[in-house]
Amino acid sequence: MEFRLDYIEREIKKLSLILNSLISGLTKNDTVLEPAVQKVFDEILEIEQLEEKEVIDYLAKNKSWNSENIKLLADIFFERYTSAPDNNAARAKALFLYQSLLKDMGGTLNLDIYNKIHLLQDQ
Repeated sequence: MEFRLDYIEREIKKLSLILNSLISGLTKNDTVLEPAVQKVFDEILEIEQLEEKEVIDYLAKNKSWNSENIKLLADIFFERYTSAPDNNAARAKALFLYQSLLKDMGGTLNLDIYNKIHLLQDQ
């Protein structure tokens, strides 16, 4: 049982390193990232440059983009915008993705998404 706990702790440490690297790369854009993290970062930047119709097509082509992953993507764009308020592309993508999620939720109220939409609309 102790071996399992050690393994879980090591995996959590690995994930925290990856997340810290990803977050610092998303906010600073000048950090040297690990190749896997760099690939994710490049994909986020690619999506950020797409028009709304293209984003829908892009997400529809890839089966791993379920509503949970789309919310995480919207959260990343929201963080990019809050760390650099002049990043209107990140603001627009976060707002678009949050609004799309609300439409897909069929009336289910998600206060986090609702509040973020209002924060983004007020800017």
